[in-house]
Amino acid sequence: MKTPARQVHHLPAAFIGLSFTLYRPYTLNIVSEIKDQEPVGTLTVTLTPEDYAGQFEASLRNYRKQIQLPGFRPGTVPMGLVRKRFGRSLLFDQLSRSASEELMKYIQENALKVLGRPYLMRSNFSEDDTQDLEVQEYFFEFQMGIQPQVALSIHDLPELVRYTVTVTDADVEHYITDLRYKSGAVTPAEEVKDVANHHYIIHTCLEELDTDGKVKPGGFHSHLYIHTRMKPRILPQLEGKKQHDKLQVTLTDIFDDENMARNVLDLDKETYESLKSVPLRFALEDIEEQQAAEETPEWWNKMLRIEKEEEQVSTREAFVEKVKTALQANYDRYAERKYEADFIRGLLDAHPFQLPVSFLRQFLLEEAKTDEERKQIDSNLSNYLVEFRMRFIYDALLEAHPELKVDQAAVAEGIKTKFRAYLPPSEEGDESARQEQEQRLEQLAEQFLQNEEMRERESREQQDIAIRDFLLNNKVKKSEKTVSAQEFDKLS
Repeated sequence: MKTPARQVHHLPAAFIGLSFTLYRPYTLNIVSEIKDQEPVGTLTVTLTPEDYAGQFEASLRNYRKQIQLPGFRPGTVPMGLVRKRFGRSLLFDQLSRSASEELMKYIQENALKVLGRPYLMRSNFSEDDTQDLEVQEYFFEFQMGIQPQVALSIHDLPELVRYTVTVTDADVEHYITDLRYKSGAVTPAEEVKDVANHHYIIHTCLEELDTDGKVKPGGFHSHLYIHTRMKPRILPQLEGKKQHDKLQVTLTDIFDDENMARNVLDLDKETYESLKSVPLRFALEDIEEQQAAEETPEWWNKMLRIEKEEEQVSTREAFVEKVKTALQANYDRYAERKYEADFIRGLLDAHPFQLPVSFLRQFLLEEAKTDEERKQIDSNLSNYLVEFRMRFIYDALLEAHPELKVDQAAVAEGIKTKFRAYLPPSEEGDESARQEQEQRLEQLAEQFLQNEEMRERESREQQDIAIRDFLLNNKVKKSEKTVSAQEFDKLS
């Protein structure tokens, strides 16, 4: 047996069953770099005839006893016929099994920890029936991801600001106006005119231009909807324009700020920087004028999604109050998500290690259970990479701080807390009812923990909470700030 061609660096725990589910923010604006030189390793297992011939012959003899062919009694099929008709597939099975066994033996003997499962890259085994089955060396080349070396840096994490957003009456009226236009009629228009008093949705096509002012083959191309009521920077240039008119612009001519451009066009920071000053053809493909819906009691309740007659509002004051409550709740939620997003961003920025992207992509494709899930891998790859990076950082923190490891009692308590939210609260002072409810929660938690998959998922979630709380309480400086809705929108 020949040893693997190249030694692989140490690898981390397998990712099988990976479930980093906590704190996925509503927007991260984080792009994990994908570079040519990725931390991956290759192990080549070479098998000589001495390594596999004996086992191969044994598999032929066993198979001969099992097969039934017309004209032959069971177990009497000539060995030459068995070898000719079935030898190649049996040999491949034997070689694959031997190569995998030798690979795993090498990994165990060298105390390597691999990401997921190594996968076969290539082999010299051929489907050519003329190839001699027993007198050749065969090689199997496996690829595996190499563990990122996480050098913990948790002493200088950036300050976290928890924002409190103040929603004013003016914010509410602006939101109601938006609702009226979003739910109002849309009619075709030939021209953009009087944009101070009329609102349009303009369907446009952006195409990158070359130095001669012609559309650049393979250049940037995107379709974009311009809502004039949002008053984009390009608005003055649109006055008087008609369908099929064209302008030459840049991204900075269209958008007021970088975040808006990147969010609308789904661009990472590097791509935006490379495109922001590039000349673009801005073609007006279609123009529609928006009409504001009329405010009526029916419209109020439709916007509030209130169906029960006894719960419906009948005055504008009641409608405005409910809108303000809902808007404030939304901003509270957005502020909490931003807090979590900023925490993740700070942790990732402090740990700029590189990932084996191509290997992890392959791992995700193999773990996907449906074709639809596989189709989503590439479009969601940046989010998956963020989750992988957080997983590595958290595992490194847990290794450095074993006192943070949660026990089964903490896992059970976490399960009970989740179930408790779905149970009606017991009446104050009713100790018997409270104890009965706690007993029921204990039973539910015990049943939940008997399911291995659920137990593992909940254990990982409670472990992540413990690590997150440790960082927030001990390693991160925190402050609070009150801002207006407009200020918060710019921050987001």
